[in-house]
Amino acid sequence: MTEDSDLPGVSAKQDDKLPILAFTVILCVNLAIYINFFLGITVLYTHFFYVPILLAGMWYQRKAVYVALLLGVIHILMAYFSHPILDSPLTGVAGGLVMACGRFAIFIAVAYVTGLVSEERKELEKKLLQAERLAAIGEFSSGVAHELRQPLGVISNSVYYLGMKLTEEEEKEKEKEKEVADEKVKRHLAIMEKEVKRANRLITDLLDFARMPVPTLKVCNVNQILEEALSSIEIPENIEVKKELKETLPTIHADFDQILRTCSNLIRNAISAMPEGGLLKLKTEAEKAKEKEKGNIEISIADIGGGIPKENIKRIFEPLFTTKAAGIGLGLSLCKRYVEAHGGEIAVESEVGMGTKFIFKLPISE
Repeated sequence: MTEDSDLPGVSAKQDDKLPILAFTVILCVNLAIYINFFLGITVLYTHFFYVPILLAGMWYQRKAVYVALLLGVIHILMAYFSHPILDSPLTGVAGGLVMACGRFAIFIAVAYVTGLVSEERKELEKKLLQAERLAAIGEFSSGVAHELRQPLGVISNSVYYLGMKLTEEEEKEKEKEKEVADEKVKRHLAIMEKEVKRANRLITDLLDFARMPVPTLKVCNVNQILEEALSSIEIPENIEVKKELKETLPTIHADFDQILRTCSNLIRNAISAMPEGGLLKLKTEAEKAKEKEKGNIEISIADIGGGIPKENIKRIFEPLFTTKAAGIGLGLSLCKRYVEAHGGEIAVESEVGMGTKFIFKLPISE
Protein backbone atom coordinates (compact mmCIF):
# COMPACT_ATOMS: atom_id res chain seq x y z
CA MET A 1 0.00 0.00 0.00
CA THR A 2 1.32 3.42 -0.88
CA GLU A 3 1.34 6.41 1.40
CA ASP A 4 -0.88 9.44 0.96
CA SER A 5 0.80 12.80 0.67
CA ASP A 6 1.23 14.54 4.00
CA LEU A 7 0.78 18.01 2.52
CA PRO A 8 -2.51 19.85 3.06
CA GLY A 9 -4.86 19.80 0.08
CA VAL A 10 -2.97 17.00 -1.63
CA SER A 11 -4.61 13.64 -1.20
CA ALA A 12 -3.24 11.71 -4.17
CA LYS A 13 -1.53 8.43 -3.46
CA GLN A 14 2.12 8.00 -4.39
CA ASP A 15 1.35 5.76 -7.40
CA ASP A 16 -1.18 8.30 -8.74
CA LYS A 17 1.03 11.38 -8.50
CA LEU A 18 3.03 10.96 -11.72
CA PRO A 19 0.00 10.35 -14.00
CA ILE A 20 -1.81 13.31 -12.42
CA LEU A 21 1.24 15.54 -12.86
CA ALA A 22 1.69 14.41 -16.48
CA PHE A 23 -2.00 15.08 -17.18
CA THR A 24 -1.71 18.54 -15.62
CA VAL A 25 1.33 19.38 -17.75
CA ILE A 26 -0.39 18.24 -20.95
CA LEU A 27 -3.59 20.10 -20.07
CA CYS A 28 -1.77 23.34 -19.28
CA VAL A 29 0.36 23.13 -22.42
CA ASN A 30 -2.73 22.61 -24.58
CA LEU A 31 -4.52 25.52 -22.88
CA ALA A 32 -1.46 27.70 -23.48
CA ILE A 33 -1.32 26.72 -27.17
CA TYR A 34 -5.03 27.46 -27.61
CA ILE A 35 -4.88 30.82 -25.84
CA ASN A 36 -1.68 31.91 -27.57
CA PHE A 37 -2.19 30.73 -31.15
CA PHE A 38 -5.96 30.72 -31.49
CA LEU A 39 -7.03 33.56 -29.22
CA GLY A 40 -3.89 35.62 -29.75
CA ILE A 41 -3.38 36.40 -26.05
CA THR A 42 0.37 36.22 -25.43
CA VAL A 43 0.54 37.19 -21.76
CA LEU A 44 -2.04 35.08 -19.94
CA TYR A 45 -1.03 31.60 -21.08
CA THR A 46 2.31 31.46 -19.23
CA HIS A 47 0.51 31.61 -15.89
CA PHE A 48 -0.97 28.16 -16.52
CA PHE A 49 2.56 26.70 -16.37
CA TYR A 50 2.87 27.55 -12.67
CA VAL A 51 0.17 25.01 -11.77
CA PRO A 52 2.19 21.86 -12.66
CA ILE A 53 5.38 23.50 -11.36
CA LEU A 54 3.85 24.12 -7.93
CA LEU A 55 2.27 20.67 -7.92
CA ALA A 56 5.62 19.04 -8.74
CA GLY A 57 7.28 21.09 -6.02
CA MET A 58 4.82 19.85 -3.39
CA TRP A 59 5.06 16.21 -4.47
CA TYR A 60 8.65 15.80 -5.67
CA GLN A 61 10.43 18.67 -3.88
CA ARG A 62 13.43 20.03 -5.81
CA LYS A 63 12.96 17.51 -8.61
CA ALA A 64 10.25 19.94 -9.76
CA VAL A 65 13.09 21.75 -11.56
CA TYR A 66 12.86 19.08 -14.29
CA VAL A 67 9.21 19.99 -14.88
CA ALA A 68 10.21 23.66 -14.98
CA LEU A 69 12.90 22.88 -17.56
CA LEU A 70 10.39 21.05 -19.77
CA LEU A 71 7.81 23.84 -19.56
CA GLY A 72 10.52 26.46 -20.07
CA VAL A 73 11.63 24.83 -23.32
CA ILE A 74 8.01 24.59 -24.48
CA HIS A 75 7.52 28.26 -23.61
CA ILE A 76 10.60 29.34 -25.63
CA LEU A 77 9.43 27.31 -28.63
CA MET A 78 5.97 28.84 -28.37
CA ALA A 79 7.51 32.30 -28.16
CA TYR A 80 9.56 31.61 -31.27
CA PHE A 81 6.63 30.39 -33.32
CA SER A 82 4.15 32.90 -31.92
CA HIS A 83 2.92 35.19 -34.74
CA PRO A 84 1.85 38.02 -32.45
CA ILE A 85 5.37 38.28 -31.07
CA LEU A 86 6.94 38.02 -34.54
CA ASP A 87 4.74 40.84 -35.78
CA SER A 88 5.25 43.06 -32.76
CA PRO A 89 7.22 46.18 -33.59
CA LEU A 90 8.23 46.66 -29.95
CA THR A 91 10.01 43.39 -29.32
CA GLY A 92 10.55 41.44 -32.48
CA VAL A 93 11.74 37.84 -32.45
CA ALA A 94 14.85 38.56 -30.38
CA GLY A 95 12.93 40.51 -27.79
CA GLY A 96 10.29 37.82 -27.54
CA LEU A 97 12.92 35.15 -27.00
CA VAL A 98 14.61 37.25 -24.32
CA MET A 99 11.31 37.60 -22.48
CA ALA A 100 10.70 33.87 -22.85
CA CYS A 101 14.14 33.08 -21.43
CA GLY A 102 13.41 35.39 -18.52
CA ARG A 103 10.19 33.49 -17.76
CA PHE A 104 12.16 30.25 -18.17
CA ALA A 105 14.48 31.38 -15.37
CA ILE A 106 11.49 32.34 -13.22
CA PHE A 107 9.96 28.88 -13.78
CA ILE A 108 13.15 27.24 -12.48
CA ALA A 109 13.38 29.61 -9.50
CA VAL A 110 9.74 28.96 -8.53
CA ALA A 111 10.24 25.19 -8.85
CA TYR A 112 13.40 25.22 -6.74
CA VAL A 113 11.98 27.44 -3.98
CA THR A 114 8.71 25.49 -3.83
CA GLY A 115 10.62 22.22 -3.62
CA LEU A 116 12.92 23.59 -0.93
CA VAL A 117 9.98 24.82 1.17
CA SER A 118 8.26 21.45 0.71
CA GLU A 119 11.38 19.59 1.87
CA GLU A 120 11.73 21.77 4.96
CA ARG A 121 8.04 21.37 5.73
CA LYS A 122 8.25 17.59 5.50
CA GLU A 123 11.36 17.57 7.66
CA LEU A 124 9.64 19.69 10.32
CA GLU A 125 6.60 17.40 10.23
CA LYS A 126 8.84 14.36 10.71
CA LYS A 127 10.59 16.00 13.67
CA LEU A 128 7.27 16.99 15.22
CA LEU A 129 5.91 13.47 14.77
CA GLN A 130 9.10 12.02 16.24
CA ALA A 131 8.93 14.40 19.21
CA GLU A 132 5.30 13.45 19.90
CA ARG A 133 6.17 9.79 19.59
CA LEU A 134 9.14 10.09 21.93
CA ALA A 135 7.09 12.04 24.46
CA ALA A 136 4.44 9.31 24.49
CA ILE A 137 7.05 6.57 24.78
CA GLY A 138 8.83 8.47 27.54
CA GLU A 139 5.64 8.83 29.56
CA PHE A 140 4.75 5.18 29.05
CA SER A 141 8.26 3.89 29.76
CA SER A 142 8.49 5.81 33.01
CA GLY A 143 5.49 3.95 34.43
CA VAL A 144 6.59 0.57 33.08
CA ALA A 145 10.13 1.02 34.41
CA HIS A 146 8.91 1.63 37.95
CA GLU A 147 6.66 -1.42 37.76
CA LEU A 148 9.51 -3.64 36.54
CA ARG A 149 11.97 -2.54 39.20
CA GLN A 150 10.11 -4.32 42.00
CA PRO A 151 10.03 -7.87 40.51
CA LEU A 152 13.62 -7.49 39.34
CA GLY A 153 14.62 -6.57 42.87
CA VAL A 154 12.90 -9.71 44.19
CA ILE A 155 14.66 -11.87 41.58
CA SER A 156 18.01 -10.29 42.41
CA ASN A 157 17.55 -10.96 46.14
CA SER A 158 16.54 -14.55 45.40
CA VAL A 159 19.62 -15.10 43.26
CA TYR A 160 21.81 -13.73 46.06
CA TYR A 161 20.11 -15.95 48.66
CA LEU A 162 20.42 -19.10 46.54
CA GLY A 163 24.06 -18.32 45.91
CA MET A 164 24.65 -18.07 49.67
CA LYS A 165 22.84 -21.36 50.30
CA LEU A 166 24.88 -23.14 47.64
CA THR A 167 28.09 -21.92 49.25
CA GLU A 168 26.94 -23.29 52.59
CA GLU A 169 26.00 -26.62 51.02
CA GLU A 170 29.40 -26.90 49.37
CA GLU A 171 31.10 -26.58 52.74
CA LYS A 172 28.95 -29.35 54.20
CA GLU A 173 28.93 -31.84 51.33
CA LYS A 174 31.86 -32.66 49.10
CA GLU A 175 30.40 -35.53 47.09
CA LYS A 176 31.47 -35.41 43.45
CA GLU A 177 27.99 -35.60 41.96
CA LYS A 178 26.77 -32.89 44.27
CA GLU A 179 29.66 -30.60 43.28
CA VAL A 180 28.86 -31.07 39.57
CA ALA A 181 25.19 -30.23 40.18
CA ASP A 182 26.14 -27.19 42.23
CA GLU A 183 28.42 -25.91 39.48
CA LYS A 184 25.55 -26.05 36.96
CA VAL A 185 23.21 -24.28 39.34
CA LYS A 186 25.82 -21.62 40.09
CA ARG A 187 26.40 -21.06 36.38
CA HIS A 188 22.69 -20.51 35.77
CA LEU A 189 22.44 -18.23 38.78
CA ALA A 190 25.29 -16.18 37.35
CA ILE A 191 23.40 -15.92 34.05
CA MET A 192 20.29 -14.80 35.92
CA GLU A 193 22.26 -12.18 37.81
CA LYS A 194 23.83 -10.89 34.61
CA GLU A 195 20.45 -10.57 32.89
CA VAL A 196 18.91 -8.86 35.91
CA LYS A 197 21.70 -6.26 35.77
CA ARG A 198 21.12 -5.80 32.04
CA ALA A 199 17.38 -5.34 32.61
CA ASN A 200 18.13 -2.77 35.32
CA ARG A 201 20.36 -0.86 32.90
CA LEU A 202 17.54 -0.77 30.35
CA ILE A 203 15.12 0.45 33.00
CA THR A 204 17.54 3.20 34.01
CA ASP A 205 17.84 4.20 30.34
CA LEU A 206 14.07 4.38 30.06
CA LEU A 207 13.78 6.51 33.18
CA ASP A 208 16.55 8.86 32.07
CA PHE A 209 14.95 9.07 28.63
CA ALA A 210 11.58 9.98 30.17
CA ARG A 211 13.10 12.74 32.29
CA MET A 212 16.50 14.15 31.47
CA PRO A 213 18.44 14.17 34.75
CA VAL A 214 20.28 17.37 35.63
CA PRO A 215 24.01 16.68 36.11
CA THR A 216 25.26 16.82 39.69
CA LEU A 217 28.67 18.35 39.14
CA LYS A 218 31.75 17.57 41.18
CA VAL A 219 35.48 17.44 40.52
CA CYS A 220 36.26 14.28 38.51
CA ASN A 221 39.25 12.60 36.94
CA VAL A 222 38.41 11.28 33.47
CA ASN A 223 41.01 8.50 33.62
CA GLN A 224 39.48 7.21 36.84
CA ILE A 225 36.02 7.17 35.25
CA LEU A 226 37.32 5.20 32.25
CA GLU A 227 39.15 2.71 34.47
CA GLU A 228 36.02 2.13 36.57
CA ALA A 229 33.87 1.71 33.46
CA LEU A 230 36.34 -0.83 32.09
CA SER A 231 36.50 -2.80 35.35
CA SER A 232 32.69 -3.02 35.52
CA ILE A 233 32.45 -4.76 32.13
CA GLU A 234 33.39 -8.35 31.38
CA ILE A 235 35.97 -8.18 28.59
CA PRO A 236 36.05 -11.32 26.37
CA GLU A 237 39.36 -13.13 26.18
CA ASN A 238 39.61 -12.57 22.42
CA ILE A 239 39.58 -8.78 22.81
CA GLU A 240 42.79 -6.90 23.57
CA VAL A 241 42.48 -3.63 25.48
CA LYS A 242 44.94 -0.87 24.70
CA LYS A 243 44.94 2.17 26.98
CA GLU A 244 46.55 5.51 26.18
CA LEU A 245 45.46 7.55 29.18
CA LYS A 246 47.35 10.78 29.64
CA GLU A 247 48.46 10.98 33.27
CA THR A 248 48.61 14.77 33.58
CA LEU A 249 45.02 15.50 32.58
CA PRO A 250 43.32 18.52 34.16
CA THR A 251 40.23 17.81 36.26
CA ILE A 252 36.70 18.49 35.09
CA HIS A 253 33.43 19.32 36.82
CA ALA A 254 31.08 16.51 35.82
CA ASP A 255 28.40 14.12 36.99
CA PHE A 256 30.47 11.02 37.72
CA ASP A 257 27.61 8.57 37.15
CA GLN A 258 26.50 10.09 33.83
CA ILE A 259 29.99 10.14 32.35
CA LEU A 260 30.58 6.64 33.73
CA ARG A 261 27.45 5.39 31.97
CA THR A 262 28.53 7.15 28.77
CA CYS A 263 31.92 5.42 28.83
CA SER A 264 30.40 2.05 29.80
CA ASN A 265 27.86 2.20 26.99
CA LEU A 266 30.47 3.09 24.37
CA ILE A 267 32.79 0.32 25.60
CA ARG A 268 29.96 -2.26 25.46
CA ASN A 269 29.10 -1.12 21.92
CA ALA A 270 32.72 -1.50 20.88
CA ILE A 271 32.88 -5.01 22.34
CA SER A 272 29.64 -6.07 20.65
CA ALA A 273 31.05 -4.80 17.33
CA MET A 274 33.88 -7.35 17.59
CA PRO A 275 32.21 -10.76 18.18
CA GLU A 276 35.24 -12.56 16.74
CA GLY A 277 37.72 -10.56 18.76
CA GLY A 278 39.83 -7.53 18.10
CA LEU A 279 41.37 -4.42 19.63
CA LEU A 280 39.62 -2.03 21.99
CA LYS A 281 41.48 1.26 22.25
CA LEU A 282 40.83 3.83 24.98
CA LYS A 283 42.52 7.20 24.79
CA THR A 284 42.39 10.46 26.75
CA GLU A 285 44.15 13.71 26.07
CA ALA A 286 43.84 17.42 26.75
CA GLU A 287 42.82 19.45 23.75
CA LYS A 288 44.81 22.64 23.34
CA ALA A 289 42.87 25.64 24.54
CA LYS A 290 42.07 28.38 22.07
CA GLU A 291 42.32 32.05 22.94
CA LYS A 292 39.95 32.98 25.81
CA GLU A 293 38.87 29.34 26.13
CA LYS A 294 39.75 26.74 28.75
CA GLY A 295 40.06 23.80 26.38
CA ASN A 296 38.57 20.32 26.59
CA ILE A 297 39.35 16.81 27.70
CA GLU A 298 39.01 14.48 24.73
CA ILE A 299 38.01 10.85 25.29
CA SER A 300 38.02 8.36 22.43
CA ILE A 301 36.83 4.74 22.42
CA ALA A 302 37.64 2.80 19.27
CA ASP A 303 37.17 -0.73 17.92
CA ILE A 304 38.21 -2.58 14.78
CA GLY A 305 34.79 -4.11 14.13
CA GLY A 306 32.59 -4.03 11.06
CA GLY A 307 32.03 -0.28 11.11
CA ILE A 308 28.85 1.72 10.54
CA PRO A 309 27.38 2.24 7.04
CA LYS A 310 27.28 5.87 5.86
CA GLU A 311 23.48 5.89 5.71
CA ASN A 312 23.35 5.10 9.45
CA ILE A 313 25.98 7.61 10.61
CA LYS A 314 23.54 10.55 10.54
CA ARG A 315 20.96 8.62 12.57
CA ILE A 316 23.27 6.93 15.04
CA PHE A 317 22.35 9.28 17.92
CA GLU A 318 18.61 9.31 17.21
CA PRO A 319 16.40 7.90 20.00
CA LEU A 320 15.07 4.39 19.27
CA PHE A 321 17.37 3.93 16.26
CA THR A 322 19.27 0.64 16.43
CA THR A 323 20.70 -1.93 14.04
CA LYS A 324 21.10 -4.57 16.74
CA ALA A 325 18.81 -7.57 17.09
CA ALA A 326 18.63 -6.89 20.83
CA GLY A 327 18.30 -3.42 22.29
CA ILE A 328 15.91 -0.50 22.18
CA GLY A 329 18.17 2.16 20.70
CA LEU A 330 18.46 4.55 23.65
CA GLY A 331 22.11 4.06 24.61
CA LEU A 332 23.83 6.39 22.16
CA SER A 333 21.01 8.92 22.35
CA LEU A 334 21.48 9.12 26.12
CA CYS A 335 25.26 9.37 25.71
CA LYS A 336 24.74 12.42 23.50
CA ARG A 337 22.33 13.98 25.99
CA TYR A 338 24.72 13.36 28.91
CA VAL A 339 27.69 14.87 27.08
CA GLU A 340 25.77 17.91 25.82
CA ALA A 341 24.31 18.50 29.31
CA HIS A 342 27.94 18.99 30.42
CA GLY A 343 28.57 21.53 27.68
CA GLY A 344 30.50 19.00 25.60
CA GLU A 345 30.08 17.38 22.22
CA ILE A 346 30.24 13.86 20.82
CA ALA A 347 31.04 12.58 17.33
CA VAL A 348 31.63 9.30 15.54
CA GLU A 349 34.16 8.30 12.90
CA SER A 350 33.57 5.02 11.12
CA GLU A 351 34.40 3.10 7.97
CA VAL A 352 32.78 -0.16 6.97
CA GLY A 353 35.22 -3.02 7.51
CA MET A 354 37.71 -0.82 9.37
CA GLY A 355 36.04 -0.08 12.69
CA THR A 356 34.46 2.77 14.62
CA LYS A 357 35.70 5.48 16.94
CA PHE A 358 33.53 7.57 19.25
CA ILE A 359 35.06 10.82 20.45
CA PHE A 360 33.54 13.06 23.06
CA LYS A 361 34.86 16.25 24.60
CA LEU A 362 34.19 17.71 28.04
CA PRO A 363 35.20 21.25 29.06
CA ILE A 364 38.11 21.62 31.48
CA SER A 365 37.30 23.13 34.86
CA GLU A 366 38.79 26.41 35.98
